[in-house]
Amino acid sequence: MLLQHLIRPLFLLISFFLPISLYAGDTISSVTIKGNLTVSTQRIILMMKTKVGGEFDEQILKRDIQNLMETGYFSSAKYSVDKTEKGMDVVIELIENPRIEEIRFDKSKYFKKDELEKSAGIKKGDYCNEELLNNAILQLKKKYDEKGIWFSDVSYSIQPIKENRVIVKFNIKEGGKISVSRINFSGNSAFKSDLLRKKMKIKQRKMPFIKGTFKPEILDADIKRIEDFYHNNGYPDCNVKVSTSIENRLMTIDISIYEGQKMFFGSTKFSGNPLFSVEHLKKCIIYHEGEVYSQKKFDETQRNISRMYSDAGYIRPSIFPIPTVRDSKIDVEFIIQPGEKVYINEINITGNTITKDKVIRREFVIHPGDEYSGAKISKSFNNLADLQFFDEIEILPEPAKNENFVDLNVKVKDKERTGIFAFGGGYSSVEDVIGFISIEQRNFDISDPPHFRGAGQDIRLQAEMGGVTRNFMLSFTEPYLFDRPISFGPDIFKITRDWDDYTEEHNGLDIRVGRRWENLSLGFKVMTDDVKLSDIDIPEFQSQKGSNRVNSLTTTFGFQNLDRKILPKQGDMLQVSVEYAGSILGSDIEYVKTTLENDYYKSLGRFVFHSKTYAGKVDELDSSQQVPIYERFFGGGIGTVRGYKERELGPRSANGKYYLGGQSIFAQNLELLYPLTRENEILWGVIFYDIGNVWDEDFDFGDIKQGAGVGIRIKVPIMPAPIQVDYGWAINPESYQDHARVHIGFTLGF
Repeated sequence: MLLQHLIRPLFLLISFFLPISLYAGDTISSVTIKGNLTVSTQRIILMMKTKVGGEFDEQILKRDIQNLMETGYFSSAKYSVDKTEKGMDVVIELIENPRIEEIRFDKSKYFKKDELEKSAGIKKGDYCNEELLNNAILQLKKKYDEKGIWFSDVSYSIQPIKENRVIVKFNIKEGGKISVSRINFSGNSAFKSDLLRKKMKIKQRKMPFIKGTFKPEILDADIKRIEDFYHNNGYPDCNVKVSTSIENRLMTIDISIYEGQKMFFGSTKFSGNPLFSVEHLKKCIIYHEGEVYSQKKFDETQRNISRMYSDAGYIRPSIFPIPTVRDSKIDVEFIIQPGEKVYINEINITGNTITKDKVIRREFVIHPGDEYSGAKISKSFNNLADLQFFDEIEILPEPAKNENFVDLNVKVKDKERTGIFAFGGGYSSVEDVIGFISIEQRNFDISDPPHFRGAGQDIRLQAEMGGVTRNFMLSFTEPYLFDRPISFGPDIFKITRDWDDYTEEHNGLDIRVGRRWENLSLGFKVMTDDVKLSDIDIPEFQSQKGSNRVNSLTTTFGFQNLDRKILPKQGDMLQVSVEYAGSILGSDIEYVKTTLENDYYKSLGRFVFHSKTYAGKVDELDSSQQVPIYERFFGGGIGTVRGYKERELGPRSANGKYYLGGQSIFAQNLELLYPLTRENEILWGVIFYDIGNVWDEDFDFGDIKQGAGVGIRIKVPIMPAPIQVDYGWAINPESYQDHARVHIGFTLGF
């Protein structure tokens, strides 16, 4: 019995391997091609691996047949093999697809023939096959859809002619432009139909203002938008279905809604091996017990938990939410298994053809051997983006040989040009009309002639001419002196400012040096400046007329943990500077000037809250009887209190004609920003509220000016700060001050 059971499978096995064993090792004596009409035999032989003189392998021959079919030249390809004394004779029998002699289209109301032929992607001489024609139909339908001609029907017919050639005709039954006449809802009781219609991008036709344009992909997105609205407002089981009907090119959209029961958030628990305390994990939860259920808040909570573990080195945590329905509440238990802690093995950099590796590596705040941290990788990405050296940046973790380590693969694409030659004009509230010209290389390398690129140094020659200021400057900065986080650079400047009531001229140079740590910085600047005051109309400052040498030392302490430099969304920046000018430095003018500037950013969904605090105090020393007018503080406008004219806050001269500035200043700006463009965030809207003032000597917070308004921010690649346009209302102006004004400003900083 056992033998009988084995005979049949054994026979099948022998019959399968018999042809291979019979032919194995035989030499191919000939390869004959039959049936080809326009494709040459030589070309077919070149496409095959089965060659005369080679060892016969039936599996290779089968792949050759498959490859021939995939060319689209043939509708059929078969082979036969005959074993002779000389070896194996291989015969390939082919049936060629016909070639296209002519392409015809039904007459179209919307497109010319050459437009349709180009869209179809076929041309005279192509081999006619089903795949080619079906793809042409898809492309033609897409062409009509893009034009807004919906429900067009496309088919084809083939007319054979002599010499294996055909005429292909596309039969097109054109649809038409569809307008949505009505959007009906059924099944909705929680939300009114008018509210749901407002959630949709497709609108009902209301001529002449609303055409009611229909696009299938927008309708699909609208249905998802309605479902998301329900899911985020207490109805997680909501399901939305849609149907359409058309009459006389007017469409009715019927939307059927199953709402389900309204649900609320219940309790939240953590189990498994969470590692973190419950109190720590609860910081990730953005909803409260008893709050209306929102799928968006639930998903964001889960992402926050995952991010917490990722930032602590657990890159692959398992987080399983187990929901339990209790009456109208949803209790959730998060079962957490953090997995193994992961560390950084290597940081591999590719794609940089101009920028040196060290320039990229020094921007990373995470290093080999460190715990994996999603937050630090994100910060490193932003640091690279802030350099503005690259068109593309990609940072991807990949498993290393050791399972507890990952490599960070950094792929960048250098910008072809990091040098900037910029010129143009503009307007600011202080300068009126401004003209500027600037030549800058932001990725300079002083040690690499003749290219001078790739080391991350900055060199700039700039000229600016406005209604008040004429400014010429040459500046160089090495941000990593001796490959350490030490910045060094000189500036040479010539500045003239023609104010209405005096003129100041500055000719000088300075040398800067600074040391940076992770979030802290300490900097020093030594400056010598030949200052000349002339054309002084202000009686109180007549004694300051003439030239003086000002030599000063400025010490600056900084702290910053901003997520990015330009239009940040999160973090703090604090800068305190003390400038000392005194006789010990050989200065004709003696004073101490202290300023404090703090910026705080907080992301609130798509909104960004920004608080800016600015305060300053300057005092004369010893032989100087007055603080020079060019070192006094002036208020009003951008940076202080908007709604008030620039330089028109604070003390006035005895005759009331001139503003004197002051020895102390305070300003607090509160702003709420919102991106008006989704993808690149180039344009932002802003509302603001400002308070502050300028005082003759000491701070007097009983005398505070207030302003409020709206504005926009425009991010421009060549500028280190966005263009700022604000309209401010003065809340408590003096009788001689305007009640509102426009403020415009932009920066060409160093």
